[in-house]
Amino acid sequence: AAAIDYEAASPTRTFNCNLTIDGKTDKQRELGMLNFENSFAQSCNRTFAELSQEIAEKDPEFLDKYAKMLGLVGETGWQGDVYHTKVTQLHHEQTGKVWHDDDLKKDPKMIAKTAIGQQDVQTTPLAIANMMATIARGGKKEQVKAVSKVEFNNSTTVVDFPNQSIGGETLSPYTTMKMQHLLRKVVTEEKGTGASLRDLPVEVAGKSGTAQTNIEKGQLNKWFAGYFPYKDPKYALVTVSFETKENSTSMTPLFSDIVKVLYSKDQDKIEN
Repeated sequence: AAAIDYEAASPTRTFNCNLTIDGKTDKQRELGMLNFENSFAQSCNRTFAELSQEIAEKDPEFLDKYAKMLGLVGETGWQGDVYHTKVTQLHHEQTGKVWHDDDLKKDPKMIAKTAIGQQDVQTTPLAIANMMATIARGGKKEQVKAVSKVEFNNSTTVVDFPNQSIGGETLSPYTTMKMQHLLRKVVTEEKGTGASLRDLPVEVAGKSGTAQTNIEKGQLNKWFAGYFPYKDPKYALVTVSFETKENSTSMTPLFSDIVKVLYSKDQDKIEN
């Protein structure tokens, strides 16, 4: 999103995706020279390392700023007054963070690692799902509700929990539209990390993610997050496997299974 706003990646610019984020030959994934869109679709870390370092020279705070715009840090659960009582629906909700030490913002290597979700970056599945919902609804950040209302046995409403926005800056409509396009291309691109979702009965947009949590033990967190239907979004969904191994199954099959179940239920409602 920052790369789009700062016009850092023109359609003709290419990145050497045979390299790792620190410029060494990537023996595991040699992707060749890719432009910005294909880098996003194929998860080329090198591209986003370079872009983050360039943007950080203009705005050292940009990673914090965009994390807030997308709801990745801070609480996302519904909070408000109910009958003059402060109510928090998601009690003890964990909050994400970008940096543990502000001094690291000056280190190009740390900027690169942070930009791809490594180093000190922490976020919850709930926050990732809400980020996808935010992009799907055009950049509007809203608090997440576990309960929409409480009723008596006779269906009379006791209390209603209205939709509430999350304050602060938001992505522009143009940037959000471009993000939607990028997330869809992850699935439609032949070499995209979500290409296995192309044949679902509903169009999906999303992004894979792999975070190293313990290099010595080879442990990873594997993610796939997205939303659907692409043109008329209804669901945001996150699948994640914690502390797994490199050779374990990716999260796209589970994501696919859940999409199929939800689509089937929606079709039953239409038919009935």
